[in-house]
Amino acid sequence: MLDWTTTLSDHVGFMIGDVINFGNAKWGEKYKAALNQTGRARSTLKNYAWVARNIPPNKRVAALSFTHHWEILRIGDNTKVKEVLKEVGAQAEKGHAPSTKELRYKVQKLAPRKVKKPKRITSGKGKKKSKPEPPPYEPSADEQSKLDAAEEALTEANDAIKSGGVVKILCKLDNKEKPPMVS
Repeated sequence: MLDWTTTLSDHVGFMIGDVINFGNAKWGEKYKAALNQTGRARSTLKNYAWVARNIPPNKRVAALSFTHHWEILRIGDNTKVKEVLKEVGAQAEKGHAPSTKELRYKVQKLAPRKVKKPKRITSGKGKKKSKPEPPPYEPSADEQSKLDAAEEALTEANDAIKSGGVVKILCKLDNKEKPPMVS
């Protein structure tokens, strides 16, 4: 009885995955009921359904656990998956099944993960898009003559302030109100 229970627990992923796939085909509800009834995470249920969908019951090896099948599927290439499943299944039936860790190592040799190129080091702020500079304003001839007159008046006022003429005038003034000038 203990052997049967242990074997059953090794294949519970297939059972749940098959039920999820059946429920999806029949009613269109894939994970809703399974989340509530199993208490397992959605990602776990997705893995169960994926493995059960990709390895039909007639291709499953009873001597291998669900995890063995999942590791073998990670190879990605269907022909390699069939070869490895057959090879490892034959070993398991003889009583020499590799551990999942050993199988994972073998799978990584057969289908090494793609090495990502290292990212360029940046400040993380992204590129700043510079706004195009508007063309410089060109005043018309009339506007330019007014600007020249204003600049000349300001230059005279600046010279008067620097020479002290304005200060002398201000010093002569007092704070008393001046009588209006009679002309």
